[in-house]
Amino acid sequence: MSAALSERQAWLSRLEEELATARKFEAASKEHLAAQEERVAQLKAKKIHRRDSERLLVLLRESNKLQQNHVRLLEREIRELSTSLGAVEDMD
Repeated sequence: MSAALSERQAWLSRLEEELATARKFEAASKEHLAAQEERVAQLKAKKIHRRDSERLLVLLRESNKLQQNHVRLLEREIRELSTSLGAVEDMD
């Protein structure tokens, strides 16, 4: 096995670990977002001032979108690297 191939496989392994972590963060973010949406809805129903809560909700939504995009990016990188590794292995 060539050094370049070994290095790519190590990089793929690191990306897969990062993806697992990113998915955990994404799931936690979804839960936090849902809880904040519920809080804002309750405050709205009680006609309580909720400007800061709504601002936090906007930030949580943006954060969640970033986390989703990060997961998709890692998935794409892993697919592309796996494909290129397969092509390199076929040539060996």
